[in-house]
Parts: sequence; C-alpha cells; structure tokens
Amino acid sequence: MSRFLIVLTAVVSIALGGEAMAHSIFKKSMNKAYPVMKVTCNSCHQKGEKKTVRNEFGELFYKELKADNVTQSWKDAKAVGRPEQKAYEKDTMTPLFEKALKKIQQATVPEVDGVTNPDAGKTWDEMIKAEKIEGITIDQKKKEKMEKEAAEAASHDDATDTK
Repeated sequence: MSRFLIVLTAVVSIALGGEAMAHSIFKKSMNKAYPVMKVTCNSCHQKGEKKTVRNEFGELFYKELKADNVTQSWKDAKAVGRPEQKAYEKDTMTPLFEKALKKIQQATVPEVDGVTNPDAGKTWDEMIKAEKIEGITIDQKKKEKMEKEAAEAASHDDATDTK
C-alpha cells in the first residue's frame, strides 16, 4: 500500500509540474497544528481554479509570505537539486509557514461592509476547529484514534500509579 501511495504522489507531482510538492509542506504544517483535521488544497485555493487563485484564508497566508518570495525561492532551490530543495523546505518554508499560521490563528475574521457575517470577530483558529473553512474538516478516524490512544495512556498511567 505504501508503494502505491509513493507512486501516486510522484505521478500527481509530475502532472502538476511539481507545484503541489511545495504546497504539501504547508499542508503538513497544518496537519501538525491540527492533528485531527483533514486539510485539502481547497482550504487556501479556490476550488476548480488555478492554484494562483486563493480564497480568503489563502490570501492571509499569501500576504504573510509574499515578501519572502517563497514559491520562486523554492523553484530556485529545486533547480539546483533535490537536496537543496529539501533543505529549503525544511529550513525555510516550514518555519515561515508555521510562523504565519500562528499569527493567522490569532487574527479575527473581519466584518465586511454591506455583508452580514455571523463569524466576524471569531479567530481563524476557532473557524478551523469549527470546520468553517472549506477544505478543512475533522477526520473522524484520526479523532477516534487519538481519543483511543489518550484513553489507553490514561489507563496505563492509572495502572502505574496504583503500583
């Protein structure tokens, strides 16, 4: 099964001209911050549009990262070679994205003139956890697995305490 996933990832990456690989770094960071959430490209990108078209949530990241010219720098590192690409992803892209995510999590959803938005004033972190952003949903299997692991750990701790 894992070979299939590796081949599938490579095929998709090649079909998309390698662009998806850079963005998978962002997806991995989101999954790290929200381990029970399933995150898709549509959390930042407009469904059915080119990846340069971002939704409101994606624009928040773009504003935070555009000065760092992340995409072009990633392409430049990729052109040099795979080790340089991986180093750039690990040492630069991931920290930049995680820093931007922390800032965005605390920011609030703005009010828009002439539009009633019941979510205005909520933090983006609240919006993510409440599944109010397209492309981000609770993964029930992950949630159940984490709950089971937590219950087993608590049970193990209780057993250790009684000895």
